[in-house]
Amino acid sequence: MSSERVVDYLLEKAGVAVLPGSSFGKYGDDFIRFCYASSKENIQQGLDRI
Repeated sequence: MSSERVVDYLLEKAGVAVLPGSSFGKYGDDFIRFCYASSKENIQQGLDRI
């Protein structure tokens, strides 16, 4: 499954926004990127939803 499909799935099903690894170069398609510049509570809520 491409990183773009994983990103779409997480946003649609869990309400969690992440970035596809392909945004960072041609070798990034097997990865997704999470931002952790938020409160611990927000991060935990996102992880719980995933």
